Amino acid sequence: MDWDDIPGANKYRIQLSLDPSFNTTVFTAKTTTSTYAYLTNLTNAKTYYWRIQPRYGDTWGDWSPALMFYSKNPPTAPELLSPLSGTITNDNDVTLTWVAAERGDHYRVQIAKDLLFTTTVLDETLGTGILSKSLPDFADGKYYWRVRAYDEVDAKGKWSAVWSFKVDTKPPAVTALYKPNDGKVKTSTPSFSRYAASGANTYVFEYGTTPGFTTPAYSSPSLTVHSHKPPAMAEGT
Repeated sequence: MDWDDIPGANKYRIQLSLDPSFNTTVFTAKTTTSTYAYLTNLTNAKTYYWRIQPRYGDTWGDWSPALMFYSKNPPTAPELLSPLSGTITNDNDVTLTWVAAERGDHYRVQIAKDLLFTTTVLDETLGTGILSKSLPDFADGKYYWRVRAYDEVDAKGKWSAVWSFKVDTKPPAVTALYKPNDGKVKTSTPSFSRYAASGANTYVFEYGTTPGFTTPAYSSPSLTVHSHKPPAMAEGT
């Protein structure tokens, strides 16, 4: 708090209050200079009033008219939009989006390889009003991301929830078939077995009556086991 020197004044009394009538005060202090620093954190989102009273010799003068100011009012935490948490994509061009926070002016985006954000791969503060961040040619891997809003005077709000996404552009290896052997004649519907393929989590089994599989006769649901017996098969190749 700063004010003009008052001729003849040898001391000042300062008051800070949340009440324009100063019936209660946050603090009252005295100083011999025309400035005073109150070093205790203010309560967020409040209207404060302050005034001074000069002293001439041993006599206190009148209180000055009160001035008011606002303590910082941090923005709310942004709400994340996309990609949804847990998303797995084979496109390494990823765009993060979120909803504007109340009182948010600009935003900080963090992406990390760990949930505690000790290893960040992106930590960027964006321009005013930007609600998305494009990540072209993003490397394969699992990532965690969050967003924080700041107001016009850089008062920061809380971080958003933490979401995750995974970029996976490398397909698994080709599956090697095990049995029945190529050209084998079977007298009943067999179980079809295969070897595990590197990088694969699930499999789809198909058979058809033409080599090109233009119209498979059967497609299985997603499988995690390495052997599958389809419903009864008609005679044929």
